[in-house]
Amino acid sequence: MLVPYCLGIVAASGSLHHALSALTFALFLLFTARILLKDFRDREGDARYGKPTILLRFGKTSTCAASLCALVAADVVLGLALDPRLVVFVQLFIVAIASMLWSLWRAHDPHAEQVAIGLGARMGNGLLLCVLAWFVLRGAGASISESSALIAVQSALFFVSFATLAGRPREAVIGYKG
Repeated sequence: MLVPYCLGIVAASGSLHHALSALTFALFLLFTARILLKDFRDREGDARYGKPTILLRFGKTSTCAASLCALVAADVVLGLALDPRLVVFVQLFIVAIASMLWSLWRAHDPHAEQVAIGLGARMGNGLLLCVLAWFVLRGAGASISESSALIAVQSALFFVSFATLAGRPREAVIGYKG
């Protein structure tokens, strides 16, 4: 995860001291929140071959709780690291991701679990794209109002797709081989 970030810094002729920033730590925590959920899709195969995943070893509740803890920690760090105007948008994404963790925890079938994970990941992508867009715009000299307007539109698009898929989970297509 840090390699692409560091490559971006180097490509922009920046200093690698940014690799130790609060933002990097928040990205690590977001990655941790997501990676904890990767074993849901192959739970049966992992159990069959005795793979000691966190999900199999500690169960669904503990896995979801650990993911939520990483998400909340990332939220706190993002709140400290980002411009307060951007944090407002970030909070909306964090709430959406947390709601999908709740849905995952309550899900009783693999399809519902995968939809919850996929929608949470989609909103995580939206969060990251908004943060990236903010930095690109501000770095290019855009005003706060211009940056906020673009982030608002971008957020709205993500939330429309989120609401559409969340409202029709049976129509969601799981996008991986397996």
